[in-house]
Amino acid sequence: MANYICQNRHGTFYFRFIIPVQYRNHFKHKREIRYSLKTDSKRLALPRSRLYRVRIDNILERLTCMSGSDGDTFRTGLMTHVSIFGGETKVNYGDDNKKELEAVHELKKKDFELAKEMGLDPLDLIKLGNSANNSTDSAQTSSKETWATYSAKYVSDKLAAKHIRKGTVPEYKASYKLLSDYAGGDRKLVDFDNKLMTAFYQSLSNKSVGTRNKHLDRIGSVFKWAAEKEKVIVVNPVDAVMMLRDDVKDKDKRDMFDDEDLKKIFESDHYVKNTWRKRPLKVRTPYTFWMFPLALFTGARMSELMLMETENVHVDAKTPYIDLVNEVDPDTGEEILKIKNNNSIRKIPISDTLVEMGFIDFVKASRTRYVFPDLIEKATTTSAGQKVLKTRLEKTFKVWKAGRKSFHSLRHTFVNAAALAGVELKYLSAVTGHLSKKELAEQQLYREMVNTYFKGFPVEVLKAEVIDKLKFDVDFSGVRWPK
Repeated sequence: MANYICQNRHGTFYFRFIIPVQYRNHFKHKREIRYSLKTDSKRLALPRSRLYRVRIDNILERLTCMSGSDGDTFRTGLMTHVSIFGGETKVNYGDDNKKELEAVHELKKKDFELAKEMGLDPLDLIKLGNSANNSTDSAQTSSKETWATYSAKYVSDKLAAKHIRKGTVPEYKASYKLLSDYAGGDRKLVDFDNKLMTAFYQSLSNKSVGTRNKHLDRIGSVFKWAAEKEKVIVVNPVDAVMMLRDDVKDKDKRDMFDDEDLKKIFESDHYVKNTWRKRPLKVRTPYTFWMFPLALFTGARMSELMLMETENVHVDAKTPYIDLVNEVDPDTGEEILKIKNNNSIRKIPISDTLVEMGFIDFVKASRTRYVFPDLIEKATTTSAGQKVLKTRLEKTFKVWKAGRKSFHSLRHTFVNAAALAGVELKYLSAVTGHLSKKELAEQQLYREMVNTYFKGFPVEVLKAEVIDKLKFDVDFSGVRWPK
């Protein structure tokens, strides 16, 4: 939510502006200003709040050039302001996204027409406000920075401050490149406005709503940093973009792979004839062999498997297992790469099927720190490697479906197979990392064990209660790691 709107307990949105200390004497020493936006719709509240925001930004800019009674007179006009939006507007169509969008667009059109009658063109004011902010020498220097250089600077700063992880940098850069490709990387930061950003957001219509919103959020964080921290621009042009609502996470929309899909993967020439190799008799990309069976028989996430370290695959244990932990710098003791959350730190038993495929032998033969060094060393964990696996699912196996079936579907398939086998949730959650100890206690699952001393179920128990119960109507005999 934009930092200048808030919502009361009745659902009505308000414009909220914290008055800078140096201007508070003009506003009877008030700390903030609030105006009702007369609606319960965030989609409508955002553009309405922009009308107030650009008006106040314009007023404050003019106040800097005034003094004495002139400033007092100017301030009075704002303090006696009457809401410009009339009566309360309710926009609630439940799950009917199309109707809600139509209603909001119509109301926005009326609001913008009213704004123009008041002499407030929001799009023009955003540009003027951003230009006016660059009055000092340092700001003028900053205003010359392009989107490409400034977004690169943002990533570098956040990485140095450890606000983002090295492993996620490619994802941020991929989002920034989308905007560069659309608007031009050499476009100045002050030249971006709401109209341009709205058009950019709409240009991503071939992607899922969740993906579109994720890209815009990453881009918006750069503009927010420029506006609020570095004061290069006055307003964030992303704030008023009407983002579509996505109540279901992308990963939860995924379907599982059925037996026919699994046969297309594991009974294909990719495995039976070892066509996964780039060149005959020479192993070039082992991750393209192992990622699919590992995901199916461990239920682990793609990133977790890609980042595995050889020492965390305990092949000599009585019950071999994979220990999913955060990566720690041996010299400093600081975390370098972090898996999803604390619940994701877990032990996953290695199935007999994976042993038969040759996974233990593959790991034992490794002389590198990472199980898949070709991914880590080339820094392709979240970009090129992901694309290669998607291409295998789409082109080689022909089981990929946009927005429905992807690599993450293997995790859904694992969970579904466990459920069909009657696996208890307390054991399944320990393998997949879905539930915390607190959640297990709240659901009264094995309550007597969930206490301060509970360190997790032994791997041999998890293997017997989860891994050994998995059944797939697929012939895995052709999936063999070449010795």
